[in-house]
Amino acid sequence: HMVCHKHFIYYTSRLGIVFNPVKNKQEFYEGHKLKISALTLHPKRSIVATGEVNVNPDIHVWDPQTLETLAILNTLHKGG
Repeated sequence: HMVCHKHFIYYTSRLGIVFNPVKNKQEFYEGHKLKISALTLHPKRSIVATGEVNVNPDIHVWDPQTLETLAILNTLHKGG
C-alpha cells in the first residue's frame, strides 16, 4: 500500500514509529503502556498491528497515517 512505499514503520520500547525519509520526519504511535515486542503491516490496507510484552499482552491495531488506535485486542496468550 501507499504508506509502505513512502515510509518506514518500526518500533522501539513502547513507541510505534512512522519515518518519512523524504521529509526526514518521524511520527509516533504512543498507545502502548508497555514495551512493544512485535509489529506487522496489513498487506493491502494502511493498518499496523503491534503487540506488547506482558503477562496478558494486548495487540493494538492502528492507522500509520493518522496514528489513531483502531482497536485494542485483549489476548489469551500467556507470557507475551
